[in-house]
Amino acid sequence: MARVAAGQEIEPESVALDVVDSAIEHRMAGLLLHSCRHALEALPPESAAKLTAYDLGIAARRTRLLEVLRITHERLSEEGIPHIVFKGPVSATRYFPDPLLRPFADLDVVIPEPAHLLQAVHALIPDHPDLDVLKKVPPHSLDTLSVTIGDVSVDLQTDPLRMGIGPRQRNVWTKRTKTMELEGVGAIEVYDDEADLLIFLLHQARDRFRYALGIAEARLRFERDIEWTRVDELARQEGLFDQISVATRVIHEELGASSNGAPESGWRSRLWTRLWSPQVRLLGDVGRFRHKRRAAWLMPLTAQGRSWEAARWILHKAFPSDAELRLRHPSASGPYLWRLVWARIRIAVQQRLWARRRETSQMPSS
Repeated sequence: MARVAAGQEIEPESVALDVVDSAIEHRMAGLLLHSCRHALEALPPESAAKLTAYDLGIAARRTRLLEVLRITHERLSEEGIPHIVFKGPVSATRYFPDPLLRPFADLDVVIPEPAHLLQAVHALIPDHPDLDVLKKVPPHSLDTLSVTIGDVSVDLQTDPLRMGIGPRQRNVWTKRTKTMELEGVGAIEVYDDEADLLIFLLHQARDRFRYALGIAEARLRFERDIEWTRVDELARQEGLFDQISVATRVIHEELGASSNGAPESGWRSRLWTRLWSPQVRLLGDVGRFRHKRRAAWLMPLTAQGRSWEAARWILHKAFPSDAELRLRHPSASGPYLWRLVWARIRIAVQQRLWARRRETSQMPSS
């Protein structure tokens, strides 16, 4: 997938079924077809059939996702709740030559003010079964909450950086937006190119550069006229300059290109260079659980000048409020500590079993 991510055309004759399977896992099926566009008839029949069927499924799913995004946007707007759309549908339209080349599975909407999160849930799902529990959860303790509209998950987030500790200056982020016209949805609020790029880099790093699609999207973003000084300014403001600098260098490495980023210096840069080594990148679905959580915990801890906020966040994650525990793990019963331990063990076992099944399914048969 490296050549496809780098924007290079490939020989259609070389696209065997295992290549197709890898492309689907790495969200690259559309880009693989696009790279073979000048000689589609040369694709092996089985590969052509599987890629085409998958591509048609992505198109149908995208229509459904945009329909739900329109409903979400209208309901939040009617209630006067400020919201910013980012990631999937926005990236597909802004950075890709054809939006269908950038698949997405759910919707991400930022509610800039945490106090509006409960209102947003009520606006989208008036009879939400957890509304009573949600009212007891401190508004600043939830950085993301998923609601389901039909068959689509809508992630409502109060922290676009997904670091837990939230942006240092929320008012700065609410000003780094612009209006964008999205077909089938209308005029929506999105982050400007530089703020959106910083969020993208941070999310890729947090997920250990899991999918080849992320590398392909980074290439398309880097080809735009980006004001890197504004990206650096925003990264320094959030105490994330080292992380963003190393993440940029890592993506350039995957693209086989040289980076103009700052040279490695300081313990933060050395730490992230080691943690984002080539061995943990591009692991596909298995990477969802194998390495992600360490990065999720270390990111706020290594944010410069934010140690106290990170310590409070970790304490909260280790011992969430009783209401939040009931919200996240409604099937747990008994005293608080028992429910907390049960939830931790259950999550760990599920993740390990899932990763093991994925590894087993990808092993070549003898």
